Amino acid sequence: MTIQGITDLKKVAKKYGLKDGLNNIYNQASGKNMSPKPNALTNWEAIPLKDTQILYAAVDAIQSRESIILLYEKYGKGEDMVYFLDSFFLDFLFLSQS
Repeated sequence: MTIQGITDLKKVAKKYGLKDGLNNIYNQASGKNMSPKPNALTNWEAIPLKDTQILYAAVDAIQSRESIILLYEKYGKGEDMVYFLDSFFLDFLFLSQS
């Protein structure tokens, strides 16, 4: 697996005066009211992960991506997406999984 960049949604929320937390950011950006997901406090070091944990992680990833796209559409103001996101990048990481 290769990760090319990580965006800190807390920085995005702060910059645009949004309530912190992925569900809050998504709800404010989308105008929807998605309730918090279960399994946030489960044992993420357990192997194998439960199906509910895998689903939680997948929904989290999709919700994060959608939040960034919605925020770009709302606040990007014609700016290139790379420049818009550049101020939120934490780091560039290159991870490999064998």
